[in-house]
Amino acid sequence: MRFTAGQYVEIAVPGTDSEWRSYSMSSDPADRGALEIIVKRIPGGRFSSALDGRLRCGDRLRLRGPMGQFAVRLSHRPMVMVAGGSGIGPIRAMLWELVRTGNVRPVHLFYGARRRSDLFLLEELRAVEHDHRWFQLTPTLSEPAPGVAWDGEVGLVTDVLARELPHARGTEAYLCGSPGMIDAAIRVLIAAGCKDKQIYFDRFVPSGP
Repeated sequence: MRFTAGQYVEIAVPGTDSEWRSYSMSSDPADRGALEIIVKRIPGGRFSSALDGRLRCGDRLRLRGPMGQFAVRLSHRPMVMVAGGSGIGPIRAMLWELVRTGNVRPVHLFYGARRRSDLFLLEELRAVEHDHRWFQLTPTLSEPAPGVAWDGEVGLVTDVLARELPHARGTEAYLCGSPGMIDAAIRVLIAAGCKDKQIYFDRFVPSGP
């Protein structure tokens, strides 16, 4: 499947003919051998519950797509990315594409979750930061568990964004996560000087149980 980093597919719920769930691709579009998605497990979820053993390696799934217009724009502007939870999926695909194409534009990713266990792919993202000077990562937890070591930022990711990015004039923003997070991030970015026409986002809205 040919797709642009940031797009999504719809996957049929196993055992049904008309129920579909939307998931963004999290893999590099250049990888023709596999298509990766990140699925948030929801108690009683029609699709995510199938990952607890009902689906096995080799099972067939029906997909349709790619869909959506969320994608990195060609420009010279520095990029600000904000991801909440499983919203890291399309952002990861974008980063892999930027790495592969020799990006030199500054990219600052604010990645937020509730607990440390929810902040997956953190070591992979830190490796990208280590290997590429143009990439900066700011991970943050809104509710770090007592007794769990954490030396990153604490608070809502949008609050950390406001503290760490007081000036956003001339930047380009890419946001992915819950509607509440998206709306709050847009307010912060516009207040910091980012033009609304240079803010691109993908709202993750649950499509049902």
